[in-house]
Amino acid sequence: MAESVADPFELKEHNTDVFTYESHLKGSEGLFIARTKNDKTLTLKDVCVSAKERGGFTGSLEDLIEHSDIIMREVVSRVRDGYGVNMAGIIELHLNVGGTLKDPYDKPDPVENKLSLRVRRLHGAARLVQGIHVVNWGLAPASARIDELIDSATGAVNDVVTRGKPATITGKNIRIEGTSKPDDEIGVGFYTPGPPETTVWMMEPLVVNEKSRIVIVVPHSIPGEAWYVKIRTRYSGGGAFLKETREIISGFTVQAAPPARTDDSSGPSR
Repeated sequence: MAESVADPFELKEHNTDVFTYESHLKGSEGLFIARTKNDKTLTLKDVCVSAKERGGFTGSLEDLIEHSDIIMREVVSRVRDGYGVNMAGIIELHLNVGGTLKDPYDKPDPVENKLSLRVRRLHGAARLVQGIHVVNWGLAPASARIDELIDSATGAVNDVVTRGKPATITGKNIRIEGTSKPDDEIGVGFYTPGPPETTVWMMEPLVVNEKSRIVIVVPHSIPGEAWYVKIRTRYSGGGAFLKETREIISGFTVQAAPPARTDDSSGPSR
């Protein structure tokens, strides 16, 4: 007799995204390996919400979450009691005692015979991956960040910038690469979420454009309010461009320094 009314594998087509990474395994230099692109790990509550919104569950979401939690707690309890638990024919959870014993009735030692949780794949595991289309997003983006903006005129760090003067941006994987398109700007800018959301892009060529350091000339057009530093680039940290433009925004804001004051009241120099 079937354990459930619905076949869990009677599913529609699914997609899974992957990134590629340069292989460093011996004999595979110059090749790439694929790894799944997981945006997040779903909690039991997330799965319940999904079952309610798109999975066809018509009952109370609160009851579903509560009952699912009870079931999972009971699964844990049964496994801890020494039972193997079959999870919808996909995997089986059971305990395992490691190491060897001195005689048939030797008491397992907690250190030498560690208790561990084992996951055994069942026939459903092979069926689970059927009908899944793999979408390759290309080379994985290396982590990137903006650390500091140093104003050359004042020496200020993450504080003020001087219009028309150089400023140095430091960080990780911030090099500007790629070509701007009408709806996909590439470059360095000063950004405010608004309202209205505004970005003042650098029009002058970059003085320095390196992986961890960019030197810009601060535009005269930047207003006086607080701005985040924004970088949009296709630099991957490797030899190939990212498939999509990466946007990096600083965790700090800077403000245009007020114009330098001139003292006209001083008399002629002696």
